[in-house]
Amino acid sequence: MKINSAPHVVIALSFSVMLLSSCSKTDEKVDTTKTTTATTTTTTTTTSAPDAKAGKEQDLPDGLLPQIEAARKVIKLGKMPDSDVICTVAGTPITIGQYRKTLLGQEEQIQASLSSNKEAAEQLVAQAKKEGLSLTADEKKRLLETAQKAENASGGIVKKHLEQAHETAEHFNQYVLDLGLAFKVSTAKIEETLLHQLVDREILCGAARTKGYGPAAYNVYIDAKKNKAFDKMIAEGMNKDQLRDDIVQGELVKRMIESIRKSATVSEADIQKLYDQNKEKFKHGDLIKLSQIVIAAPSKDSPQQPSMRTQLKQQEPKISNADLDKKVKIVEQQQHQKAQELLDKALKGADFAKLANESTDDIASRAAKIGGDMGYQDKSHMLKEFAAKVDTLKAGQIYPSLITSEFGYHIIKVTDRKPGGVQPLSEVKEDLRAYLKQSAEAKALHDWLIEKRKATDIRLSPEFQALVNANKSQTKAP
Repeated sequence: MKINSAPHVVIALSFSVMLLSSCSKTDEKVDTTKTTTATTTTTTTTTSAPDAKAGKEQDLPDGLLPQIEAARKVIKLGKMPDSDVICTVAGTPITIGQYRKTLLGQEEQIQASLSSNKEAAEQLVAQAKKEGLSLTADEKKRLLETAQKAENASGGIVKKHLEQAHETAEHFNQYVLDLGLAFKVSTAKIEETLLHQLVDREILCGAARTKGYGPAAYNVYIDAKKNKAFDKMIAEGMNKDQLRDDIVQGELVKRMIESIRKSATVSEADIQKLYDQNKEKFKHGDLIKLSQIVIAAPSKDSPQQPSMRTQLKQQEPKISNADLDKKVKIVEQQQHQKAQELLDKALKGADFAKLANESTDDIASRAAKIGGDMGYQDKSHMLKEFAAKVDTLKAGQIYPSLITSEFGYHIIKVTDRKPGGVQPLSEVKEDLRAYLKQSAEAKALHDWLIEKRKATDIRLSPEFQALVNANKSQTKAP
């Protein structure tokens, strides 16, 4: 089941996700202190390698602290007050309140991300099904009830959307449940490393203070106080001292990580080696350099642009389907005529780049004034509407007819051609350098944290040690 990302649906889904967030953690009302300052995640750092042989993800499974791993398994947010201390890091306590607040902040980020990124949500749903994870009957019930309440409060906005999209209430219910499952999986992943993140944050803060970054970090807080947004957060009930601490800690962590990453270096030999190991990845077929003028006439809804039908319906919500069909045809004919006139001018020798800069509906291209330049395209990767047609052209030629796609009408000019081969190192060198630099920085932070964890006095509080011991006893019991 695909997750629909239409704005009308997202409104109700967001309420559902918020409910799942609260009902999956506790059945008791808990007092939490909110903050807009995001916690820096240091436990996991990943990079994308050109090839699996060239590098691997840098994470910290070998550096997980046994006592912290045991503690996070017995955290019960619904039963523990904010003041309870989980552990101390070089004498600095980490409390349930800190854990709860950080978890809430990350859950809110997930909620916003999933509501606007259907691909990410779909991947998480697929992952959940692969791992055999699912929503409980109670979670499903609460999600659907909250979605219905949001629908009633919105005046039936989802129902209207479903009618326009020719979809059923069952479709909508499945969207709600899929997004709820995606959120549940994401939250579970956060909980696996959150306590370790908080330990890492304290280690980084302590090291930053030792290096003398404290005054500079505090100055960032002083500057933040001058911002109207700071006063607004205080007026909305945020704790001033907690907000100060979050800003200072965030800056300390940032400066310390930057300091650690500066030790990472990349040599020319490293770049050459990575290139040699991945030459197969740099092979390409025949390359065609294209320029285009696009006249928009989208036939389908997409994240980039709604269809002509959708746009016209939004302009006249009460228009009948018959009248809407007529208007779509009229607009389509107008756009086709506009595109044909531009093609005729181009074929008669008008400056193609000038026409593109003045008339293309590719907003980014027009704003950049690049004459519709699309760069070099591998013929095997081109849209099927383009490949067979542009392959007949020589450099400098314009395809004599309009090329139609679901986005509209395209006027295409071939500006250069290159035979297939392997990209030289000079063309990919800076990309490889950036990748290696990112990998080296991740490894430097990884290694630094591993060593600091070993050298730092990290202890569970007596209360949590007792919980851990009790949990071990229960696990061993027959």
